[in-house]
Amino acid sequence: MKIIETFLLGKQNNPLTCEDGLVIGKELIAVIDGVTSSGKVMYDGKKGGCYAKDLLVEFLAGDDAAGLPKEELLNELNRVIREAVRKHPQNPVSFEYPRANVIIYNNIYHEIWKYGDCQCSINGEVFSQEKEIDTIHGKLRAVWLETELLLGKSMEEIRANDVGRKFIQDSLVRQRLLENRKVPMGFPVINGTEIESSFIQTFAVKEGDEIVLATDGYPDLKGTLAESENALAGILEADPLCFRTNISTKGIQGNDISYDDRCYCRFVV
Repeated sequence: MKIIETFLLGKQNNPLTCEDGLVIGKELIAVIDGVTSSGKVMYDGKKGGCYAKDLLVEFLAGDDAAGLPKEELLNELNRVIREAVRKHPQNPVSFEYPRANVIIYNNIYHEIWKYGDCQCSINGEVFSQEKEIDTIHGKLRAVWLETELLLGKSMEEIRANDVGRKFIQDSLVRQRLLENRKVPMGFPVINGTEIESSFIQTFAVKEGDEIVLATDGYPDLKGTLAESENALAGILEADPLCFRTNISTKGIQGNDISYDDRCYCRFVV
């Protein structure tokens, strides 16, 4: 594996709060996207998404991770989160567990394993899929924000107080019932429970292929980092609240520099 370029940046421009992570090992490359927490439980002073990211980075950087088959590896990631939560003094319920999405290239198996919202490209062909429930929530938030503008709110007021996000908040919490369940709108996430094998996406890779692994902080993934950054900059300039051209469940808040953390890794097998 030959690394061409990598990039990691949190939406708050603070590495201590960034929920995305990158692992580059001898036989494994992984991008991790910690899920933004909807609860108030903290883990070692960190929000759930950041804590989950740190746990998975540590495990995937270990010597034994690359040798595990995909289902076993993903269940090990769940075990790491589950065991860490059991030690928490508050004994949080499953709704408060740390969560993360992952995409992994394993050079032993010559495959990319995707579980959750992360994305990849293989020789320029992008593989990215938004969850149906995220599409619904994003559109509901967009409707709420459009009506807030019609009622006299300014863009600046909405950025300071995203009432659209608050409108969908209860549903964002309830959607956790759909995690790793093979039901309508069910979706995959590493959350300390058993994975749903049918949700694993696998992509075969051959020698010489150029690969990009990235989080969904890049809504328009390109073949190079510069192109991806330029595309993101244009999207954020046109729609910083992310409710018109880039419909999302959240936009840029306060002094943040983006609506989401982002991680990018381009390499050749």
